Amino acid sequence: MNSQHKIKIWDISVRIFHWTTSGLISYQLFTGLSKEGPSDTHITIGYCVLGLVLFRMLWGFWGSITARFSSFLRSPSSVINYFIKNQRTKPTFGHNPLGGYAVAAMILSIVVQVTSGLFCDDDLMLSGAFSHLTSDGFTSAANLVHAINSKVLLALILIHLAAITWYQLVKKQNLIKPMVTGYSTDTKITPGRREVKEQPKRAFFLAAASALIVILLIYTQ
Repeated sequence: MNSQHKIKIWDISVRIFHWTTSGLISYQLFTGLSKEGPSDTHITIGYCVLGLVLFRMLWGFWGSITARFSSFLRSPSSVINYFIKNQRTKPTFGHNPLGGYAVAAMILSIVVQVTSGLFCDDDLMLSGAFSHLTSDGFTSAANLVHAINSKVLLALILIHLAAITWYQLVKKQNLIKPMVTGYSTDTKITPGRREVKEQPKRAFFLAAASALIVILLIYTQ
């Protein structure tokens, strides 16, 4: 397609969050579900993921247009209509109605994982920041939720990868390249739609706030 149709759909903050979180969670799941169990750095990486997901939630309210929850969490009827007419649907600006809820489910699962991890204790060498504040029963429940949700998160990731593959092979839409470069050659700007713009100062402020929250959670216990 002509390069003049290239349009920015993902800001750098969304892309950094996506690839950094993907790498860290993949490592966490790989080591956590292995026979050897979680690595020594499991908790440290967990805190990093917590900071990242805090930033993404803030960015979902005050970030660029396609990053905002309000832009991709649409009515159930919109999701059903998109699913029924999917074969005839043109590329959307940002997440499509179905993909938007998939992203929300992924973020929610990550939130559950890092939150439960704060209360986990394996009685060996790994214990979350809040594990010493709760009863043995609550800690056991957190351990169970952490273990079950890790499999839920893995399933969501596999579904996500399958969807990307389907779009690439069947609909001939490359969803990976825009998440790398930020630009799409399939999507067009329609009248009244705002183009994605970088907001580095706001991103830095929200990232710093997220990091500070995590640091305070860790060192004030």
